Amino acid sequence: MQIRSDDMQLSERKKLILNAIVSEYIETAEPVSSVTIVNKYNAGCSSATVRNEMAELEDMGYLDKPHTSAGRMPSGRGYRFYVDSLFPYKTSESAGAKLRRAFLSQLSEADDVIEKASEFISRFTNYTVIASDSFENMPRRVYTGGVVNIFNHPEYKNLEKARRLISFIDSRESIYRVISDMDGGEHLRILIGDENTYDDLKDCSVVISHYHDARGRRGGLGIIGPTRMHYAQVVDSLATVTEMIEKLITEKER
Repeated sequence: MQIRSDDMQLSERKKLILNAIVSEYIETAEPVSSVTIVNKYNAGCSSATVRNEMAELEDMGYLDKPHTSAGRMPSGRGYRFYVDSLFPYKTSESAGAKLRRAFLSQLSEADDVIEKASEFISRFTNYTVIASDSFENMPRRVYTGGVVNIFNHPEYKNLEKARRLISFIDSRESIYRVISDMDGGEHLRILIGDENTYDDLKDCSVVISHYHDARGRRGGLGIIGPTRMHYAQVVDSLATVTEMIEKLITEKER
């Protein structure tokens, strides 16, 4: 978790309210009211107090207020605080085992492991998956899974917005660049909104989990979706399946 100086100034109540707003907005895609926070998230204070805290969080840049609603929604900074609050994140052993079994049950000896993983994760998470595989920095293949899942999210009801994103994903070079650029030696990276360097991804979140082996093969699986993303589920699936890919590739190449 990366702790920012301004984040350290947040009171425990502000942290609770902020994380509750992000969680609720992820589920509903609707601006969140102070009444919802009081009734659903046990804020331990009145609705008026929550409204004051929300106004201060907005002033600090963690929340946005739509013109047509009295509720609030997370800003990119609010999502970043929420995501950083999840880490160090560890998948439960039972959840990880269940995910591994589900993936292996759909995998045969003849399958391309990376392609099958892309298809599996796109079905499991309901997001769009990108992947690339390389050997000694020479690209082998790039993959996509669940591109039509874009239309399952209200953020992409705007057809022009959806078209730009699909056009970006349709480019082999774009996919390879995104995954390669995010491979800084970390197994998992998350970029939210404006943290992305590519204009077509500025209103998206991109989560990439990388794999490497001793013989120079490397690559990554990634999820592209709205900033209103189920981050814990995404991290679970990517981290678990990527770990399996490393093992399966090593076994195949022995």
